[in-house]
Amino acid sequence: MATGKDTIEMLELAPEAKADQETQKKGDLNEDVERTPEEARLERKLLLKSDLIILPLIFVTFLLAFLDRSDLGNAAVAGMTKDLGMSPQQLSTASSIFYATFVVFQLPGNLHIRILGPQVELALGLTIRGLFNTLICTARNYAAVVGLRLGMGAGEAFFEAAPLYLTLWYKRDEYSRRGAITFSAAAAAGALNGLIAYGIEKSLNGEDGLAAWRWLFIIEGCLSIGWAIVILLLLPAVPEKARMFFSSAEKDLAIQRNREGYNEPHAKIRWPVLIGIFRDWNTYLFGIIYSCANMSLASFSTFLPLILRTLGYSTLDAQLLTIPVYVVATISVLAITYFSDRYKNRGYFLIGTFAWLVAGWLILLVSTNQHLSFAGTFLVGAGTYPTVVLGFSWVLNNCAGFTKRAGTYAVVAMIGQCFALMATELYSDPPRYYRGNGIALRSAVVGFCTSAVLVVKLKHANEQKTRVASLELARRQRLLSIEELGNEHPDFYYFI
Repeated sequence: MATGKDTIEMLELAPEAKADQETQKKGDLNEDVERTPEEARLERKLLLKSDLIILPLIFVTFLLAFLDRSDLGNAAVAGMTKDLGMSPQQLSTASSIFYATFVVFQLPGNLHIRILGPQVELALGLTIRGLFNTLICTARNYAAVVGLRLGMGAGEAFFEAAPLYLTLWYKRDEYSRRGAITFSAAAAAGALNGLIAYGIEKSLNGEDGLAAWRWLFIIEGCLSIGWAIVILLLLPAVPEKARMFFSSAEKDLAIQRNREGYNEPHAKIRWPVLIGIFRDWNTYLFGIIYSCANMSLASFSTFLPLILRTLGYSTLDAQLLTIPVYVVATISVLAITYFSDRYKNRGYFLIGTFAWLVAGWLILLVSTNQHLSFAGTFLVGAGTYPTVVLGFSWVLNNCAGFTKRAGTYAVVAMIGQCFALMATELYSDPPRYYRGNGIALRSAVVGFCTSAVLVVKLKHANEQKTRVASLELARRQRLLSIEELGNEHPDFYYFI
């Protein structure tokens, strides 16, 4: 993060800061731009095209990712643990080990999205993940499952750059509901996984000598590999390199909107900015919030079928009952993020969704009534998915420039995935899973409190920016690009 002294030194060293008036024009940023009627029509057309082309491709990518991620719980219900002789602790470890390689490759995956191109990076990640997931059908023991899950984690790290990619096409007050549309695939995957698992158990169990759970991995893994080809061929590149689907006027407007979203076309990785991320306290506060959201997500998405099974429902009923829970979760994430964008606010909505999580996990922890506990799963689902989307949206909305945004999002996600790993490891005390549900409850309380603290902190930072906006230092800072200054740019205000 640049200090006032650092900024003055950069101004003295940068030739463009002395003579290039175009640079000064570029340095003056404003995301709330008035459009002419013609520009407004073109922008609506551009957004419609982006929504119809980009969002469905990313949605299906996430759908397949979460089908693969959450199928371990469905496979366990379908008999995998019995066939392979896996204990509850081993099932928990097999689920959590996925995050080890996922965390390691998260930062390289984010930083390389401009080098490889989003279409190549996402297709590569899908292929790697789908291949390893398919191969789980050949597993004969616990060790094989663990090894293949490690390969899956490495592949997923590369297409987890998709939320970062969306920030290059959508401005901050447009982002959350688009992120929700793509991430609602996680909830849809939960419902679909239950339906697929139910159908496979009913019709394919024993077919060609394979148990139902082996067919589950074959079908879902092969779908990911096939979809990688579609992504490679159809997903648009970053705005300045987009070739298909958009006219030259639409492409020019997309590049302009990219700047209005605090990006620079053709941005390069700036290592001093990357190092400065670790000196920014906001990185760690965002990390805590995202970790708390991810603990609920990992626990809920992986173990919901088992939680329902422990409430007294049969194996088949447990698979089917995941569907209405995920339907409610999908409606919740779409509705909450729509209003979050409309009111240009993330923090207050996060405080509310964390409150839902507290209520839901508390019910699952203390209730002995089957119907009340089932109602608790709806509260957890309705709170978890919007909390995750609002969490990563808040991070991405509050980082200016590609290096700052890519690096911060990667670091926050790495922290979050480490805690997700811990959450899945805790679900090893059936039938009530007191330890896992208890930690999920505590994490929701911590997320609630941290969100409130960060709201106050960001409000204070914006007030400070307003006070110095007309000073000489701010005028000189505007001669520098958003990539050079990052969040210290005088025209960049935090999204509360």
